[in-house]
Amino acid sequence: MKKRLAVWGWWQGRNLGDNWIKRIIAGLFPEAEFVDTRVTDFSAYDFVICGGGGLFIYDAIRPWIDYAQATPYGMLSLGAEFPHKTNQAYKLSRNAQFFYIRDQYSLDCMKINDLERSYDITFASPLSFVDSGSLDGSKLFFVWRDGRDLLWNGQFQKYICYEDKVDEYNRIIAEEFTEITADDFQTRGNDIENRIDNCGFVISGRYHGIIAAIQKGLPCIAIDICPKIRVLMKECGLEEFCIKINETDKLKGLIGKARSESETIRKKQLAYREKAIVTLEKHLIHVKATVDRALDPQVQ
Repeated sequence: MKKRLAVWGWWQGRNLGDNWIKRIIAGLFPEAEFVDTRVTDFSAYDFVICGGGGLFIYDAIRPWIDYAQATPYGMLSLGAEFPHKTNQAYKLSRNAQFFYIRDQYSLDCMKINDLERSYDITFASPLSFVDSGSLDGSKLFFVWRDGRDLLWNGQFQKYICYEDKVDEYNRIIAEEFTEITADDFQTRGNDIENRIDNCGFVISGRYHGIIAAIQKGLPCIAIDICPKIRVLMKECGLEEFCIKINETDKLKGLIGKARSESETIRKKQLAYREKAIVTLEKHLIHVKATVDRALDPQVQ
């Protein structure tokens, strides 16, 4: 009987970032069956990959709490948002066949200090880096998320500093850009390339909007809805271009600064991009070998 590989993640939503992740993993593991987070019994599978994405936002979740199922597992490109209260993620890391987390901040949240950080899995097949001669900074890709859907949680409520600023953002960008492509990432599609095509500047409140900007070498401003967004900008050396949703007074000045320093920004993005690609290549050699052994015991 053919052995089965499951990839467990947030596949039931309408989020372009998750759909992009799923597309990349499907390309890496064409034999995989994607099961969403409502599935908690892995007995039908011979190996399960958990990830990628921010699945352990506050802590480990079911069925990974006190995981005791016989099915072996590995974590791939997983992320966290806030420090975990338990050591569940740490315990998982001790028993996992591989445990690759997308940034050092998430490892710190999980109380894990002895594993190498990884990167967002989309860097396994990144978007093409745009030639500087083709960059048109008057064309904006604007990804809006005001964070109201997160305010039910006290940690996010405190972090976001929510104010209703969408009209102010729209007024400012209308003055600063000649062409605006607006997107909220609420889709079942995964066509990030088509959506961002021909844009030369990005303002995004979505994590994968900033990931796309880095991969393509587009000057960007991040709206700091979630800790992962600021972490990404900080790791890229671009934290000064990360603003809280209520800091619209900074927006116009930062647009001008990003345009005038576009080549410096692009060098930082390229350095991050190259490091992510090299690191993921190394990690995926281990991941693929592990999965191959699980699905075919004759593989050494």
